[in-house]
Amino acid sequence: MHKSARKDFKFVEIISWQKNKMYALQMEGVDFPHYFIRSRKRQREIEQKLKLKKKLKLEEHHENLVRKMLQFVEDNKGEMPALHFAARVSNVDVCRRLVQQGADVNEKYGKLGATPLHFAALNTAHGDGLIDFFLRKGLWKRPYDRFAILKAACRYGDLEMVKWLLEEVEIDVNLFEEREKVQVLGQAAQESEQLFKRVANTKIKIERRMSLLQFCVMRNRLNAAKFVHAKDGDLINEINEDGLTVLHLAAMFGSVTMCRWLIDQGQNLYAINEKTCANFLHYAAQNTTNGEDIIKAFGKKLRGLVNQTAVKDFAPLHFAMINGPQHDKVAEALLELGADLSVKWNGNNLLHFCIIFRKLKCAKFVHGKDKNQIKEKGGAENTTLHLAANHFEKEMCAWLVKQGADPRELTAGGKSVLESTFSAKAKKFFRFIIKSKILR
Repeated sequence: MHKSARKDFKFVEIISWQKNKMYALQMEGVDFPHYFIRSRKRQREIEQKLKLKKKLKLEEHHENLVRKMLQFVEDNKGEMPALHFAARVSNVDVCRRLVQQGADVNEKYGKLGATPLHFAALNTAHGDGLIDFFLRKGLWKRPYDRFAILKAACRYGDLEMVKWLLEEVEIDVNLFEEREKVQVLGQAAQESEQLFKRVANTKIKIERRMSLLQFCVMRNRLNAAKFVHAKDGDLINEINEDGLTVLHLAAMFGSVTMCRWLIDQGQNLYAINEKTCANFLHYAAQNTTNGEDIIKAFGKKLRGLVNQTAVKDFAPLHFAMINGPQHDKVAEALLELGADLSVKWNGNNLLHFCIIFRKLKCAKFVHGKDKNQIKEKGGAENTTLHLAANHFEKEMCAWLVKQGADPRELTAGGKSVLESTFSAKAKKFFRFIIKSKILR
């Protein structure tokens, strides 16, 4: 039988059955319309009861689920407030229940004073609903909140949340105060170059009239630097207010990779700062993270500049001594290029330089390389201990005495350390040393 014919046949069967049923009811003396109405009423009552039962069952299931999630929050939040933790890992229902139980939506947590809103910005699954919930609670009171949640989402690489904040919530970075805008761009350059691409205006000038490319280079964000350079190729040739080229900034704050990329774009490795006469090695010696690697990578081409002094008579080796964490490694790299350990600064040798700048570890490094410098006199014919007393630091003076420096030695003018120093602490220290005869 054809499919449509089968449907028609079935319909006739149903109609025939209904007619027969109605005829049978009439034969039994049943008022069919009233019977039909009562039946439909009972059916609706049954359906409503079933719906109510189903609703109650769903509500019970939902309540059990919320309780379990609340227990999870309580068990795992640690020292964090429950509402903050729930905003980060849970949903609106759990946060709403915590608020109903007395949780403070304005409570600050951590050093940055983060609110639950900031943690909601990190919630990839339920962040949009949570932020709507917290905004209705009046949490968006300060401009800083806009910045803070955007910064938080950026920091944790939550690009979907970043997109939502920029498009749906309509956070306009260009309306931020200059300081906040700089912070957002800096955070973007550090953590999320996709965000950086959304908000970057290549013509923006940052602190001290710094260009956006210089900003990226100083934060060693190569991909961000490439993006800015592709949008505006003129920025690479700009020199900052202190006379540094972008390659100088890379040497000072960047990496070998950043420096190599800039050189490939035409930056001059031999460029000299016209204001200070500093060269590439002066800046690389100040790089506290990658200074050694940069000097080793490019130093062979710069041997002729390794002892060149800049304004204030600083040679690259002087900058190495005040480098901090990499002073010894940077200094060794410079010495391998031919840096002169006997370099002078204002009439003082390198050990005196370390003493004046209170760099004990660097003084020990220099003394290990040249034990004669401790015996030499510095500027104004001051002995090593006279210089140390004038820039008094107890540990430095004690170490110098142990290495053989004599506190009774006189200056060219015939004055002892006690007579020449104006430091009360230095006088007290050397009186004790002389009186105790703790001398070598």
